[in-house]
Amino acid sequence: MGDLVLESVSKTLGSTKVLDNLNLEAKDKEFLVILGPSGCGKTTTLRCIAGLEAVDEGRILMDGKEVNNLRAKDRDVAMVFQNYAIYPTMRIKDNIGFPLKVRHVPKQEIDRQVREVAELLRIENLLDRKPGELSGGERQRVALARALIRKPRFFLMDEPLSNLDAKLRMQARTEIKRLQHELGVTTIFVTHDQAEAMAMADRIAVMDKGVIQQVASPLEIYGLPSDAMVAGFVGSPPMNFLDATITRMSNGAIAAKVGEDAFLSPESEGLKEMEGRDVVIGFRPEDTSFNPTPGSSSHNLTAEVYTVEPMGTFTIVTLKSVSLIKALLPLDTKLSVGDKGAIEVKKDRIRVFDKTSGKRIV
Repeated sequence: MGDLVLESVSKTLGSTKVLDNLNLEAKDKEFLVILGPSGCGKTTTLRCIAGLEAVDEGRILMDGKEVNNLRAKDRDVAMVFQNYAIYPTMRIKDNIGFPLKVRHVPKQEIDRQVREVAELLRIENLLDRKPGELSGGERQRVALARALIRKPRFFLMDEPLSNLDAKLRMQARTEIKRLQHELGVTTIFVTHDQAEAMAMADRIAVMDKGVIQQVASPLEIYGLPSDAMVAGFVGSPPMNFLDATITRMSNGAIAAKVGEDAFLSPESEGLKEMEGRDVVIGFRPEDTSFNPTPGSSSHNLTAEVYTVEPMGTFTIVTLKSVSLIKALLPLDTKLSVGDKGAIEVKKDRIRVFDKTSGKRIV
């Protein structure tokens, strides 16, 4: 088993409350990603789980057993840090085998397990080298091997890919996901990179200011964000947001009035009871299109092309309207800076958020 539960965990560092009544569960064999901006409490959460930091309030349970008072070495976890923390004077095989050496495992057994985990991570040809002779990607695999050799119940990873270039990051996240699936070790992976989280996670826990905002599958986090913070943090380019007022149009339809005389129509019966309410509407760039027109049409959200960015597989077009709005358009889109037209958004993809709390209404 490998169930991990945090119940009402709080932690204050200095005068700052880093974790605020945090509740989180990682299920057996799950790959759970904690995603959030720098300083939101992600690393502190991992350090509390590992026993490197004591919690001020709340409980940490591993397989139903409270571990608050267990020292780090007595918790069955292995942690990979952002800087890998590899001993520079040791050969790679000694680095990997070090956790077993301090447990006084016989040398012959250490050698066997080192070879086994090195083959799993495809670094068996590096065992006699020193860390200074390795690339960033190779050092990252060594750090993983040293953690895995302990055969922990829980695997904690603190932004382990952040020091790699873009190509290596993509390769490494594929390898880590494959490895976690094969070994079935409950894994908690911390990152600020939403693409990394979407690609790797079984579930994502989005965190902000010491609080978990939403825990769900990647597709649910993306399509049905719980609030504006989650909606804006997940997605690249991020979601577009516009201030609006829920209004009844002359034909009786309910729509979101944006600016002086522009309307967008979220597809929801629930808006009928919100007439006159100020809200924030959100829609993703890929659900946004732009139709060049000779002039402005009545009630359309008109715009002017601000920038055009070809990205190889699509084009990001920034449109200047009541604010800057991004649209993800086909690569062969023929637009130039200054072109005028109207913005259209898929009705069923418009999300409506409370203007004060940020919570999603629709």
